[in-house]
Amino acid sequence: MSKILDIFIEEVEPIKGIKDVIPSIVFQPINREEIKLFSKNGGNCLGIEPGEGPFILFSAVFRWSDPKDDSAVTTANSNIISRTTALAKEMGLHHRYIYQNYANASQDVFAGYGKENRERLRTIQKEYDPEGVFSRLQPGYFKV
Repeated sequence: MSKILDIFIEEVEPIKGIKDVIPSIVFQPINREEIKLFSKNGGNCLGIEPGEGPFILFSAVFRWSDPKDDSAVTTANSNIISRTTALAKEMGLHHRYIYQNYANASQDVFAGYGKENRERLRTIQKEYDPEGVFSRLQPGYFKV
């Protein structure tokens, strides 16, 4: 976690002078007992298997007020994502799962669930919403 925090601090440094910028970082541990519960009620579509973990999910979160600063802030966030992903791979700690609520719009959340789970979700989606109404009515966010 300290290496992730170091990356965060390095990437925030160039944007800390932006008016109203509030950079923050969130760490959320997931232990093996929680992972066991993922499959309790009908299966685990997340692609995290019992015995895997523990994991520490994290997200860099930014707030700022001026749209002219969008590029600088989103670049810092993208750099944090790419650098921490590379670090996790280098350390042998990377897992393909990406928590939706912490994901960046550039990330493919459902790819992290695994091909089989993604197809299962698409099958369920087609069964219960064949017209795609819920996808159309939900602007933005991630779609299966």
